Amino acid sequence: QGAVDFVRGRNATLLHMGLGVGKSRVAIVCAEEMGESGANRVLILAPLSVVPAWEKQFQEYATREWEVCLLNKGGVSRKAKLAKDAMKRATAFARPVVVVVNYESARGPAFAALAMNGGWDLLVCDEIHKLKSPTGTTSRWVSRLAKTIKKRLGLTGTPMPHSQMDIYGIFRTLDPTIFGWS
Repeated sequence: QGAVDFVRGRNATLLHMGLGVGKSRVAIVCAEEMGESGANRVLILAPLSVVPAWEKQFQEYATREWEVCLLNKGGVSRKAKLAKDAMKRATAFARPVVVVVNYESARGPAFAALAMNGGWDLLVCDEIHKLKSPTGTTSRWVSRLAKTIKKRLGLTGTPMPHSQMDIYGIFRTLDPTIFGWS
């Protein structure tokens, strides 16, 4: 509950919590609490190996009926089509949608256009330390995407795996006013 209280009311938050202590649960609870009726569109970026884990997390912790779209198989064009279809279904059935995709696919041209114009309420960057490289293509792209989404949440157990410099790329995505853009 303390982590949920910490996130509540902030537009950008980094949760540095260890393995298995509830980062995903906090993200789901926060998504459901946003605004009067909760978030309607959530984009979760994660390493490819982590994408499937989110289905179980939503089954276990969500109290709303979500359209959960896990994009861990196929090419980027197929993933973009599946995400669009899930968003249409969610709208048709008046339920929220969560799209979970790996970082590299998200920045692929076919998916990037959808991501940039998806009308997302919340961006969750799972294992956000993957964005630590300030010159990395994925890190730079996600920081541009984050500017289009009002609420951003970063989840990691290792925010600075190599040095204090690792934190710059992370905060450029979450809140660039802290360290700036360069």
